[in-house]
Amino acid sequence: MSVVHVHLHSYTFEQIKLGGAALINDSLHQHSFVLIQQWLNGAELFTFHTSGSTGAPKPIQLQRSQLLASAQGTIEALGLTSQEHVLVCMNTQFIGGAMLLIRALMLNAEITLMEPNSHPLSLIETNHPFTLASFAPLQVFPLMSNQHQEHEKLNRFNHILVGGAPIDVALEDLLASLSTRIYHTYGMTETVSHIALKQLGTNPYYTVLNQVQIKTDAQHCLMICCEATNNQWIQTKDVVELHNTKQFSILGRLDDVINSGGIKIWPQQIEVAIRTVLGSNITNVCVLGMPDVQLGQKVVALLEGNTQIDTEALKKALSKNLTRYQIPKHFYSLKAFLYTPTGKIDKTKTLGMLYL
Repeated sequence: MSVVHVHLHSYTFEQIKLGGAALINDSLHQHSFVLIQQWLNGAELFTFHTSGSTGAPKPIQLQRSQLLASAQGTIEALGLTSQEHVLVCMNTQFIGGAMLLIRALMLNAEITLMEPNSHPLSLIETNHPFTLASFAPLQVFPLMSNQHQEHEKLNRFNHILVGGAPIDVALEDLLASLSTRIYHTYGMTETVSHIALKQLGTNPYYTVLNQVQIKTDAQHCLMICCEATNNQWIQTKDVVELHNTKQFSILGRLDDVINSGGIKIWPQQIEVAIRTVLGSNITNVCVLGMPDVQLGQKVVALLEGNTQIDTEALKKALSKNLTRYQIPKHFYSLKAFLYTPTGKIDKTKTLGMLYL
């Protein structure tokens, strides 16, 4: 059904094609209506913004053919059809939300727009009609408590995409236990959303979409080439391990590696260990390097949440799986991190909170 639902009103694709943003007063949804109108009227060039997790968001222009190729890859990988009812509760000014919308437009599927927020599952009915949605990890983390029957709501979907940031270990295990198919995605604005999917509970590695080529450079950073990149090789700063020509696992960001006393340390490994130990006692964790006179950089951990942590007991527990070089020198508790509009931790601003 070629209909877009928003604020208890419904609009046909034809109405939006002709009227666009003038049909609605909400500024955020106006952007979605502009994007829909541009797509339906055959626009050839689209402007999006990078996530801004490591700096200010930057505009990037993408061609229609790139968006078509990316959307088609996901449609084929998931076996999506025109019978989908797509829930869009991500900001469509960024590539993740925009591509969910464009996939629905390509399928001629039913669409419901919801204002992005940190707990969208609390706002939908238990017997909702949605078959496909995409969330940032921040948006699905509240389901750990299951206060609003989130498990039952998620199980009504056919497919769930989760991307934009790492997934908490406990959350990944819970998501994998649900009956719906849930995928952690890998991609970026430059690759026009995800180029690889990892089905939770089924495969430990990311598997690239059809026609996507991958390789690594001398520093083991992932390189990507596909029709969505205009058949140009995209250089990433993600250090990976290639398992074959189609599958890989992520070791960490080259930018994030901490050089402490001459030893290179990957924050992601430490974050996983901390999440495993603390579980629901924290809502998120961020490990990074801070300047140190003796070591050059020292490993510190920022913990999000209200719970008081026994740091000595935490260090002892971490020593079972981490070397003494990996165990953070300091743990800082913050009530809430600062996040980018796409749900990633804004590391610079969050770190700056320590000095307020």
